[in-house]
Amino acid sequence: MIGRKEPSSGPSQSSSSVRYWASFFVWKRKSDRAGCVLNIRNVQQAIRRWHGITRATGQIRWSEILGPAGYMPEPKCPAGGTHRFRELIPESGVLAMECSLCDLPENHKPDSFVGWQD
Repeated sequence: MIGRKEPSSGPSQSSSSVRYWASFFVWKRKSDRAGCVLNIRNVQQAIRRWHGITRATGQIRWSEILGPAGYMPEPKCPAGGTHRFRELIPESGVLAMECSLCDLPENHKPDSFVGWQD
């Protein structure tokens, strides 16, 4: 038919949009993971600080560490995971807090936390 334009085989606006949103979601997932790992690090250091000052043994008194009277506000996972807090002061090399997304594809588990113990 004369005057009718055939569809282009080149990249369309919708494929650009898909690539944009795909890269946004990858960035968001990595950003959420980094924020959660930072929360885990901050809690780990707060526990060590609290333990060094109080010389407490056994039970962690989370109300002295988190919240208005503590060292820091209670952390929230940016991806909506829930945090599990240990009841007892952890040995060196063990985290005091973990995220429920640690073992899922989101992997909110720190790669290494060697320097966090001091």
